[in-house]
Amino acid sequence: MANKPTQQKTSKSGRTKTKRMITCPSCSGTGKRNCGRCLGTGNETCHRCGGSGHFTCVDCQGSGLEERDPIGRILKERCYTCQGAGNQPCSSCGGSRVETCSKCGGQRKIKCYKCGGRGKIAAGPVKPKKSSRSKLGVVK
Repeated sequence: MANKPTQQKTSKSGRTKTKRMITCPSCSGTGKRNCGRCLGTGNETCHRCGGSGHFTCVDCQGSGLEERDPIGRILKERCYTCQGAGNQPCSSCGGSRVETCSKCGGQRKIKCYKCGGRGKIAAGPVKPKKSSRSKLGVVK
């Protein structure tokens, strides 16, 4: 029979308490879990553009045309900022629609909250087995 890992702690009274350690069921002993924000992809939807990859041009308000009045006339010409497209690539994600996950930093995994990244947790106390006889059902 293999030795079970244990954890020993000494209490204030000087008594040594031994707890049996088991593999963490949440992370299967790795100490890491998939990130809950990006679901283990390392990326999340861009917060600035909402995942569209672009935003409306602020100079032409999406029309693609700028109004200019240099000598009292109203002229409409192609917007210089967006080149007439009416929108611009998102400066945060560069048009890719995603950005690096802000929780895991693109690492895809985070420290397991249940075992604190150790991969092992203390087993619960051993409960005594209940007798099969019910106290109410016993007739003497």
